[in-house]
Amino acid sequence: MKDLSSTQATELKVIMTDVIKSHWHKYYMGVLKKDFIDGLDSNFTMNGYPLDVYLMMRLGRSLDSSRGYLWEAILYKLSEYFNDNTYKNISNIKIESTGKKWIVDLAFERDGVTYLIEIKLGGDLDNKKSKSEAAALRDRKVCLLENGLATKVKTYLGIVCLNNGEASVSDWVMTNRLREGFSRKSVLVESELFDFISNTKGVFDFIKNTIQPLTLSEELNVIDKIQKAYL
Repeated sequence: MKDLSSTQATELKVIMTDVIKSHWHKYYMGVLKKDFIDGLDSNFTMNGYPLDVYLMMRLGRSLDSSRGYLWEAILYKLSEYFNDNTYKNISNIKIESTGKKWIVDLAFERDGVTYLIEIKLGGDLDNKKSKSEAAALRDRKVCLLENGLATKVKTYLGIVCLNNGEASVSDWVMTNRLREGFSRKSVLVESELFDFISNTKGVFDFIKNTIQPLTLSEELNVIDKIQKAYL
């Protein structure tokens, strides 16, 4: 496994900056199309909340989801940069068990192996979600093999960040609910995920020290703009 070069770091920063700015701009424009203050007077359980508190409560789930989609996009671009072929879906192929189109958070090919990864911002999945994510990965693996689109497929659950106070990945322990769908060897956590996708040493440190501050800055700027627009 090679080390991340300064040239690669420079190129990736340009790529990721564009992804981050575009993502939060689209989020901001989407929020402006909705009335996030509407409903305060008619919801008696929240009547009397300060507008700024109410607005952030309304944005809470939306921001969490958007943050998750952003990190999916970052990982996708990372894979595009380092791997032979990166994709999310295959046109005209449907999963037999559901009839839905073939789609996964991240798929890429490297050295003759196709890797399928479902990505979660944190690892706190309930048992039903864990089982459904594992089943979805199995379906897509079978789909690729049976349609002759891959000869060897490996599947993983990717967890972007530690979120329960762990000091490092070595301190991370799978919950029993997560074990309902996955074994530890099929889960990539934080640095494991970024370094595995890139197959390059130092990528996670670059992401943590250079890219994460950009994501935070852009998100805070958008929150400030939203507050000014509504309040």
